[in-house]
Amino acid sequence: MCARGPEAPVTPSSARTLNDYRGPVSTDAFLCFSVLSNYAPGLLPQQTAAEKGYSQILWLLGNDHQVTEVGTMNCFMFWINEQGEKELITPPLDGTILPGVTRDSVLSLARQWNEFKVSERPFTMPQVAKAVAEKRVRFNAATLHERC
Repeated sequence: MCARGPEAPVTPSSARTLNDYRGPVSTDAFLCFSVLSNYAPGLLPQQTAAEKGYSQILWLLGNDHQVTEVGTMNCFMFWINEQGEKELITPPLDGTILPGVTRDSVLSLARQWNEFKVSERPFTMPQVAKAVAEKRVRFNAATLHERC
């Protein structure tokens, strides 16, 4: 689990700087959380992160730390990928995350624009960290929070 500070001030209580909290969380709890639409397993990690001053949790899955969701929101990133292409990327609907109306709308509109590559594929936190260090990340967003 990786908890993130707010991407943008959405409420007065979320107007803090962007920061991370990493702590243990059960993969089984995460899968139950997403696949079964049972949000209860995510409540304790979210409370723990909130007590430490963080507003959201970036859910990472597996040993390679695949990016999945932000709290209970679908997530997106617009970056210049390693091939030099502009790309809007979001994790795939592979059974570990829930589909969303906003997710579908963003993907549909982006594909209609045909101005950049649109991908639904796995990507990892190490890939994100490398892209940030190389200044290739243009923005990341969740269905309720965004950072530009």
